[in-house]
Amino acid sequence: MILAHPITPEDLKGQYIFFDSDFLGIIFSDPELLKESITLIDGFRVIDGFTRLEFLRDVWLPEIREKKEEFLSSDIFCPIMEHQELFKQIKENALELSRLYAHENNGGKKGSVSTVDLLLAGTLMFYPNSVLVTGNKKDFPSCIFDTKGVFNFEQGDGNMRAISLVKFNQDKFETRKAAYANVPTRR
Repeated sequence: MILAHPITPEDLKGQYIFFDSDFLGIIFSDPELLKESITLIDGFRVIDGFTRLEFLRDVWLPEIREKKEEFLSSDIFCPIMEHQELFKQIKENALELSRLYAHENNGGKKGSVSTVDLLLAGTLMFYPNSVLVTGNKKDFPSCIFDTKGVFNFEQGDGNMRAISLVKFNQDKFETRKAAYANVPTRR
């Protein structure tokens, strides 16, 4: 399947633009791509606490951790409110999505979507005026999320890499939720 979704800064005006840790790692390591990305992805660029944790979790060298923390604290990104009441709703959203993902994924076999990605998906549900920039589109299935844009870049090894902008679709969610409600229970 060929998808061509051009992205313009006007498409993202007024939106919260979340980043997953995969894309953060890419732009952290490539200053040229970072510069081009922030020009293209102009708006309220935010990083939630779960993504921050995932981005920093395995860094053990103090100088790299310091650079990554400086990167996350830079004025490239806007702060986003974190509060226990918000987390409760985001967690409930993530649990509901995990049920729907399991239903879509071969009758409940364990899927490969990480807890952080489920919480990030739950966050997109909470903020209806938001999109996610991700290098892992498969973690945000098209049965619930719309692909709003795709851009490609050439990696250092010459391979091309696709980055997707996805948005939660309430109508698709309601359709999947209704289908899940009709699944017969086993006795």
